[in-house]
Amino acid sequence: MCGLIGEFRWSQPARPQPLAGLRQRGPDAEGGWLSDDGHCWLGHTRLAILDLTAAGAQPITSHCGRFTLAFNGEIYNHLEVRAGLALRHWRGHSDSETLVEGLAELGLDLLPRLHGMFAFAAYDTRTGELLLARDRLGIKPLYIQWLEDGLRFASERRALDPTGVLTPDQVSQLLAWGHLSTPMAEGSVAPPPPSV
Repeated sequence: MCGLIGEFRWSQPARPQPLAGLRQRGPDAEGGWLSDDGHCWLGHTRLAILDLTAAGAQPITSHCGRFTLAFNGEIYNHLEVRAGLALRHWRGHSDSETLVEGLAELGLDLLPRLHGMFAFAAYDTRTGELLLARDRLGIKPLYIQWLEDGLRFASERRALDPTGVLTPDQVSQLLAWGHLSTPMAEGSVAPPPPSV
């Protein structure tokens, strides 16, 4: 289990988001990446499973530099997918590297080939587009919070509201009913699986 978090803005700079709310999802390493155009920031907390070396660290950028990826999950057939790609000089053995290189070579045509459980965010530096995707069954979580000028996304809803501060209405709901009828991260939603 890893954690991903990020922010994408259309007309202003993206801001790095705190990784503290995701450390329990990935205690082995963490990293962040800001696009050269400043519109996208990706963060990741890592639980190293397939490739224990630094070659599996994230966010990870494709060899050609076009895509940068933050990924949570496992691609069960990643060796099969990797064998079908043109790239022959791999940095390591991680499914995240297979995924980012597959996006660089095949684009969205890669997605139907993937068998596994996953949620990921990939930024295309050539087009300035952000791709968010979930597996067919929605096993791996992904939450999106819409902003006036973009969006934030994370593996956990609470990571989208790191302050944990309740509004007066939420305090009243907790005291009266014992639960919240509205999410703490206002405006956050989980897209239905499969989603791109």
